[in-house]
Amino acid sequence: KGDMLARCLSRISRTRAAWPMMRGLATQPTDQLPQVPTPTSLTTDQTVASFRIVLDFLRHGVSGTRLELIGADGSIDVQDKWTRAMQVLVGAQAHCASAFGYEASAQGVTQFRTHLAQSAQQATNEALDEIKGLESDVWAEILLRGFAAAPSPIELKDARAFASRVLDEVSNLPPLPPHEIARFADLSQTQEGHVQALQLVQRAVFDLQQKIAPSFGFDGEAGYAQLQAAMVAHMADPVVLESTKAAMLAICQRANIKVPTF
Repeated sequence: KGDMLARCLSRISRTRAAWPMMRGLATQPTDQLPQVPTPTSLTTDQTVASFRIVLDFLRHGVSGTRLELIGADGSIDVQDKWTRAMQVLVGAQAHCASAFGYEASAQGVTQFRTHLAQSAQQATNEALDEIKGLESDVWAEILLRGFAAAPSPIELKDARAFASRVLDEVSNLPPLPPHEIARFADLSQTQEGHVQALQLVQRAVFDLQQKIAPSFGFDGEAGYAQLQAAMVAHMADPVVLESTKAAMLAICQRANIKVPTF
């Protein structure tokens, strides 16, 4: 034990001695480093590693702490909590994407996520099972840390029925009054305003989802978050995807604002 302690202290001493040099390296410009082209794909191993990294950020990093703070914030409702939780997830994915050569931006994260999905489609059954397991763990961690809830899966037939029900509710909404259409038109004059208009559209969809959720067994704030997480597993299904897109498009058209790109 004495020899082991001595070796540990020796390593710590050598590390401390190297700190000044490390600080100097940390302040040097990085433009002299070799430039790496943006990836055009991800291997299966990189995809598995990406999900593990994001999961570790949520479990052990500041991302998990942020989720807990969001969950404890009594001044915002569950819809805002869910939106902020998704911002935390995107932030974790941005850090991970950057480590694999993508831009730490919305465009970079979108490209990164596209390549993750493409890689998963080409993975072996064994690797795909591992990827799905890690992805499930990511959503479980978001629910646990942000909403004190456990995952509650939804069957595909119910996911399709839920998405179709939301679309039906959108179709039955009354026309917007002229002053509301004018407000959306004013917002859409700038990029920032357009983003705010799309957030209002998203909020309208969330309102309908929260109204319908109890009829599918998802009650209260925790139920709403569980439903949102559960629907992610079925977003690649054509019926679910088309119904979700159609609901967003219908509200955008009612508000006479530019339709988002899906």
